[in-house]
Amino acid sequence: MPKKKWKIYARQGEGGKDYAHKCYQNGMIAIGWSRAVKKLIRSSRREDIVEAIQDAYPGDSQRSYSQEAGSIWRFLKEVKKGDIVLMPVQKSGHAYYGEIASLRPYISEIVDECPFKTRRRVNWKKGLFQDPKVPGDNTVNEIEKMPTPKPTPERKDYHKPQPDKEFGRKAEKIALW
Repeated sequence: MPKKKWKIYARQGEGGKDYAHKCYQNGMIAIGWSRAVKKLIRSSRREDIVEAIQDAYPGDSQRSYSQEAGSIWRFLKEVKKGDIVLMPVQKSGHAYYGEIASLRPYISEIVDECPFKTRRRVNWKKGLFQDPKVPGDNTVNEIEKMPTPKPTPERKDYHKPQPDKEFGRKAEKIALW
């Protein structure tokens, strides 16, 4: 089965706080809606997601619930180990580029700089790439055609990836990814 390609944002809504650098540093990609997702990680019905979002985040429009449910469903059920992920860095023209390393998503209970707790491990390529500006503004978007991202000149103001804070270096050495 061919690898799928995904554009996944790590930000709080359009124009909201961006967590791309933190995700890159920690070797993961993360999405929000944690209060709803905890109940859904093992669900096999897309309808359950809409109901859980409505319960956890009352007051949004029905259209918003449907869009959010689609992104959550794709992150939980369609994104697979080995798929390619492009994570844009807000308002920079750059993106991180990597490969999904975990078999399934997990809920992180650690407290760190990224408030999004629904995560997947990612083997990020080193450094920033030029954002190829592929379409898709939802949190999780499947990309039909994605040009190979071009590296940008290395900048010293971006941090290098750090070992997994939840399990540490020893666990990383024996991990399956």
